[in-house]
Amino acid sequence: MRRALTHRLREGVFASLLVLFLSLALAPAATAHIVIQGDAGYVAKVEECLEKIAQSGGKAGANLTQLTNSNNVHTIKQNSGTSSCSPSNGTNATNGTGTGSTTKWDPDLVTPVGGVQRDPCASLAHELDHAKHNDSGDNDFTSTGHNGIPTAEIEACSTENEYRKANGLPERTTYGGKRLP
Repeated sequence: MRRALTHRLREGVFASLLVLFLSLALAPAATAHIVIQGDAGYVAKVEECLEKIAQSGGKAGANLTQLTNSNNVHTIKQNSGTSSCSPSNGTNATNGTGTGSTTKWDPDLVTPVGGVQRDPCASLAHELDHAKHNDSGDNDFTSTGHNGIPTAEIEACSTENEYRKANGLPERTTYGGKRLP
């Protein structure tokens, strides 16, 4: 009887260790806090832009570092048309707690925006500025700054323009048809 009990305990411990090992082995990497959803071609375009953003340094590069190291999950999804970034939790995006986000981005959208030709990577840098503020919990679309443009958009355009300058692109001069400061 004692042997049978010892054997069952060993089996139980082995099974528990196996479950633990498999759960750790199959879990996503701890640093994978930017998730890219889309086909292989889309993923390659996102990765190419993320590399350019990282190399540009400045606010755009710092934002990318923060999002990569975040405890929140930030998803970049394939989209056709206008780019956007939405917080996973609207309250936590503004109350200092912080939250993840979903960025919808179209790498093929090159129509003019803000007074200049749209650059897909600059557009992604703009949206990731919103994701950074969601992550920090300090996103604020209620405040309006210069010309009635939301402060959050002025900040994102500033980050976008810093990226543009680092990459030899003309600066964006307007947002929503209104002149940026």
